[in-house]
Amino acid sequence: MKIIVDPGQKAVVIRIPLIFLGEGNPADWTYAGVVLGQEGYPSEGVWRVRDVEMNAAQWRFGGAPSARNHTRIIDLILPEDTQPDQATLLADFPVSQGSVDSLSPDDFAQIPMLIP
Repeated sequence: MKIIVDPGQKAVVIRIPLIFLGEGNPADWTYAGVVLGQEGYPSEGVWRVRDVEMNAAQWRFGGAPSARNHTRIIDLILPEDTQPDQATLLADFPVSQGSVDSLSPDDFAQIPMLIP
């Protein structure tokens, strides 16, 4: 993966080899653009994504509700005027305190995909 930051254009370009993305025609794919924090010592079932907790702390983002299945997404790329907005989309999930590994995709906030 190659990351290019262009402050003059206010852009970040991420180049990912197609071999990492699977099969098919990329022109037919949809995408989700999200920002997460990387974690060297992740919580169970979270796959190296930094936790977001109720209160910010060293090495932890703050602002999460008290649920095991809240999102760990820090920012979400959406087209302008998307309804519902980012905060509403990310807060729309059935609260669970169970193990993250025991939950299904329907137990998490659903985000719209971007069409190129």
